[in-house]
Amino acid sequence: MKTGWSVTNLSKGRPGSSGDGASVSVGSVTTGAPGSSVSITNTGTSEDAVLNFTIPRGNSGSNGANGSNGSAATIAVGSTTTGAAGSPASVTNVGTSSAATLDFIIPRGNTGLTGPAGPALVSAPTVVTPTFGTAYAASVPTKPSFISAMIDTAYTVTVIGTQADTVELRIGPVQAQVAAGTGGTAVATFRASVTGIALVIGLGIGQRNQLSAWVPTGWFWALRRVSGTTATITSATDQALG
Repeated sequence: MKTGWSVTNLSKGRPGSSGDGASVSVGSVTTGAPGSSVSITNTGTSEDAVLNFTIPRGNSGSNGANGSNGSAATIAVGSTTTGAAGSPASVTNVGTSSAATLDFIIPRGNTGLTGPAGPALVSAPTVVTPTFGTAYAASVPTKPSFISAMIDTAYTVTVIGTQADTVELRIGPVQAQVAAGTGGTAVATFRASVTGIALVIGLGIGQRNQLSAWVPTGWFWALRRVSGTTATITSATDQALG
């Protein structure tokens, strides 16, 4: 009778199945205090590791030495130019950042509105010697003028009688029409008359009046007898305006 086992020959077993692939990923990264240790902690599994890192910050370094003082900066004005009206103003540095030279362009202002006309300039009067029925141009043909004339009448009444005179100052743009009284405008008129019986034989009566008018540039003026023959022109002046 046998009392034990005896193994003389065993066959090889079959290979096992392949295991699942392992994984490693980074979880959190935390800054630790200066001088502390670096630590890595797996918060996952042995097959699917999730690693959390704690990395200490470095110690603070010492302050560096102070640098030397820089040179003082300067600013100077270069050119100033007048720009076109309505253009933008500009400032250009033609120097350096530490020694600036500034060139300015400043636009001129827009033309302003025309102001009101100033008072007319009056020249000294010119003495003229006109005759009745003749048209005259102004002494300064390129300017308007002011014409002034004194007209006198002297009547002598012996016993009874009627005497009358009418003189006009006429102006207009056509010389011949002004002289003839067929055109233009009578702007001033002098009338004198005497009618009745003289209480004193050889009574004399005199009258004087002034005729005046503004005459536009390029127009003519004339003193004309409208009636009578006694009136005379004692003086006349022509005064240029403007």
